[in-house]
Amino acid sequence: MNKENITKVLLATGLAASSPFSVGNATSVAATTSTSSTQQVNYAAFEEYGEKWLSSLTADQKNAITYYTGQNYTDINYYLRSNKTTTLPGSSISKAELNKKISLIDDAINKATLKEDITVYRNTGEQELSAAKDFLQHTLGLNLNSLDGIKNFEEYINKAITLVNNNINKTNTALAYTSTSLQKNGVFSGSAIRMEIKVPKGTHAPYVDSISEYEGEKELLLPRGSKFKITGASTVQENGHNILVIRATLVP
Repeated sequence: MNKENITKVLLATGLAASSPFSVGNATSVAATTSTSSTQQVNYAAFEEYGEKWLSSLTADQKNAITYYTGQNYTDINYYLRSNKTTTLPGSSISKAELNKKISLIDDAINKATLKEDITVYRNTGEQELSAAKDFLQHTLGLNLNSLDGIKNFEEYINKAITLVNNNINKTNTALAYTSTSLQKNGVFSGSAIRMEIKVPKGTHAPYVDSISEYEGEKELLLPRGSKFKITGASTVQENGHNILVIRATLVP
């Protein structure tokens, strides 16, 4: 999803879209900072993997995946996180329609099987921090609310690193689907927080880029019910800015 549309979703869901931070001296967290390395991704192989998967789908399954990749993911994931008891406030889609979409998406995802281990990413800019907190809570079981009120981003990331490292090896089951990208920098050039998730060979995880409403994001879609184990956190320096990196592994 592009930055403009994420901002629209945040406003629609009542999340603050303005940055809560002032950014201080970039060298103040040098002790925990390293330069970023780049994973070499064979995009041609993933395009082939994606096309082979697409050829196995029904028209309804393709449409359900495309439906999810747009802003409609908020309807589906909200419903899943409520254990299918509550629809998103203000949504016009019925539970019956959601259940049908979810069944089609599940069937489509199960037709894709990764042939290799891969690291995928989830990037968030400072202006979307509220969305990042919500995502981390539901995906990794990390509650960053105790850090509310900290205005300096570098103080925030230092405290966040401590919080994450206190939860090393903790596992959490994500009730909703998890959208990730093969691209480290995603659609944000100024990301403040990045999740890095190691996904093992054999995981049902389709490469949906060619039928996504936001083609070009290099999206790998992880199934609902994925179990994630926290493995650590640190900062990396990219383009002169410190980025909080939270690492996890998908547990088979």
